[in-house]
Amino acid sequence: MWKELPNLPSYVLQFSKKCSYRILITDFIKIWEASYGEDEFLNCLKESNFGLEINANELIEKGTQMLLSPNDLKTLHVSHKDSLLNVHMIRVYIYPLHLQIKLKEGSAELFFQEVTLKLLKTIKDLRCSEQELREVLKKKEKEIGQYKSLGGKIRYTSLPPYKDEIHMEKHSTYNSNFGDMMIPNSVLERTVNVSRNVLEANTDCKKVIKQEPVSQEIISNEITINRLNEIKQEPIKTEPQSIIPIRSKRKKMLNL
Repeated sequence: MWKELPNLPSYVLQFSKKCSYRILITDFIKIWEASYGEDEFLNCLKESNFGLEINANELIEKGTQMLLSPNDLKTLHVSHKDSLLNVHMIRVYIYPLHLQIKLKEGSAELFFQEVTLKLLKTIKDLRCSEQELREVLKKKEKEIGQYKSLGGKIRYTSLPPYKDEIHMEKHSTYNSNFGDMMIPNSVLERTVNVSRNVLEANTDCKKVIKQEPVSQEIISNEITINRLNEIKQEPIKTEPQSIIPIRSKRKKMLNL
């Protein structure tokens, strides 16, 4: 979920913790991203709070709270340097806790995936909700009209009759931009390859390869095969043969 940064309404932040501590910030024009493993996030907090003696687990927990609840920050400063976004947060517990992070500018594909696509899905959902509610209101107005035509009386209502045309004239932004077109599913279901241009530390997520149990027979066969390969590779040892000179052989022949 995107959350507005206090005193900086043009910036919103999104924080998630799965395999890594992932931080996204956008000003709706660009997007910046940083990712930390647990050890790297802890080191970042320690460097931001040099000299503060605090338990590591408590430090990570409070640092996570700062990112999850930016509205509770006391001070927030954001500055640009080339493609980097420098962010300095301060939240007061019993003591002031600092968090200084650097985020690197992300790609256009990342911006589409994390900002544009989510906004389009929100627009479509709100549009569908609006149309459903309009149909309900028009139906209710029709039922009230029929009730009154049959002699029914409504004692008091503070709401004026619903006029769909007047309502749509007032809320015309969607029609001005999209007309009667609904945002197609081909756009909402689009997937993009996001290039990783991010300040990313080593994460603690490691792929675990599942090993099936191996039978004793297979192990025995593998040992035999390996032994045969070793025998093939060993050089063949041959006993040295005594070489009898040709002259001595001829002398023995003459003596006979």
